[in-house]
Amino acid sequence: MWRFYPLPRDPEQYAKDAVKEYEIPYMVCCVSSEECSWLRFKQGGFPANIIVDKDGKVAYFSTGGSTDKLRAEQHFKNVIEKKIDELLLE
Repeated sequence: MWRFYPLPRDPEQYAKDAVKEYEIPYMVCCVSSEECSWLRFKQGGFPANIIVDKDGKVAYFSTGGSTDKLRAEQHFKNVIEKKIDELLLE
């Protein structure tokens, strides 16, 4: 089984509400400001997205992203969802 872990810095309740409102079909894990700083400065940006494959190995990792809503949605659909679909076929 694969896992996709988006890591927002939002309060946990905000993330839970967004999952419910937008019917997000995967777990969303919130991170602290300190963890955000580590991702931003040590790993190259924020937000961070991690997809773990059925064997527990990181199959996709990205940091940073567009602040433009349309470009962010296109990236998610064309890159992240595509990778998820590939893993589901394995």
